[in-house]
Amino acid sequence: MTPKAFLALAGLTLVTTLGATTSVLMQPSTGPVAYIDEPAFPELRAKPDAVMKVTIQTKDGTITLNRTSPGTWTTPEAFDYPAANDKINQLVRQLNDMRLIEAKTANAERFSRLEVEDVTGESNSRLIRLEDASGNVLAEALMGKRLFRLTGNANSGTYIRRPGEDQSWLASGGFDLDPAVEAWLDQIVVEIDRSEVAKVEVALAGVESYSVSRSSANDDLIIDNLADGEVLKEGANLSELASAMTSVRLASVKLANDVIWPDERHVIKVWTFDGLELTMQIALIDDKPWVTVTAVSGDLPDDAAAADQTLQRVEVINNTASSWAYEVNQSLYQRLTKPRGFWLEVSDSTS
Repeated sequence: MTPKAFLALAGLTLVTTLGATTSVLMQPSTGPVAYIDEPAFPELRAKPDAVMKVTIQTKDGTITLNRTSPGTWTTPEAFDYPAANDKINQLVRQLNDMRLIEAKTANAERFSRLEVEDVTGESNSRLIRLEDASGNVLAEALMGKRLFRLTGNANSGTYIRRPGEDQSWLASGGFDLDPAVEAWLDQIVVEIDRSEVAKVEVALAGVESYSVSRSSANDDLIIDNLADGEVLKEGANLSELASAMTSVRLASVKLANDVIWPDERHVIKVWTFDGLELTMQIALIDDKPWVTVTAVSGDLPDDAAAADQTLQRVEVINNTASSWAYEVNQSLYQRLTKPRGFWLEVSDSTS
């Protein structure tokens, strides 16, 4: 080999070695890889049904979820509004199933790469803590990045670190910890299927009120009390008024007594075929639509079981909604506040 070729080969070897060394140093783990397989939270695994409090802390703030009775959770950050029971139960199950599978870095300077550093105003880590009724901690960890492996035999999961410990881990499984308190609330305010709606009355502030109705679920909604020559515009879809109630979801919630309502408020009333009467007060507050919801029973069915079902439904709606005001999405507001003239035009020919 010529001296020139030897030097070229030596240079290439040096570059390759430096690259490999840099790659290793950039890895989050240090020392030999340690694979294990044990529960990430053994205390939780021993008593999964004992969880009475869940705390989630991120740089955006703290969310507290308290179990007040079996199947009932509330959050003080939203005035003790009911929280999403199914979502919390799923979170507990996912934590219960997590297993430590690989030791990662114990160097605090590298925690931020895995997002398992202590929670501060700048960090991306998320601290979760589960406690029992006596305040004993069943599970607590800083939840970091999710690691996805689509091919090969490498492990997937979530980086975690227990507070106060230097060792970080890759744990199996993972989940999203939404930092918004609203994401943990029971989202449904009211649900009325469009097929149930018999009549809708729209009373808008400062303009003429109107109603739409039908005799059965198989009929189309029509505008009541049409004047001579008034006809429905081509393409007008009155079923929007019925389908608006299919799933009314909250974007935010406040105690109704804490809301300062403007003078311009609209009232929407909905009647169902089984005797439910729903009243929604709706208004724009700081350019966002807010509503209150109340229910009463009207003309109940002759069938005793059906009538009892309606009465129970009224009770559920009022127990959920009577003390609250809800921010809802703009599309609901737009559907429910269209004036009568939006739907109609005057026919050119009258007889």
